[in-house]
Amino acid sequence: MFPQNYDINIYKRYNLDLKEMNDDEIHSHYLQYGILEGRNCCEINNRNDLIKYIPNEYNCLEIGPFMSPVLKEQLK
Repeated sequence: MFPQNYDINIYKRYNLDLKEMNDDEIHSHYLQYGILEGRNCCEINNRNDLIKYIPNEYNCLEIGPFMSPVLKEQLK
């Protein structure tokens, strides 16, 4: 249902400072530095990206939306 946590193509796209590295070096960089630095490596980067992957027909409990829930209750 959700995309993979680490996608090397996304990591390359968002981290142009690594463009001279080969795939093995980029993966090592991710493991050694990227995780701790919070570098982007996935299609889901924020709340709105996450919502795209939740089908409308699913029942979800949105915890802590206060006055601005993202998931709307579907009336039947």
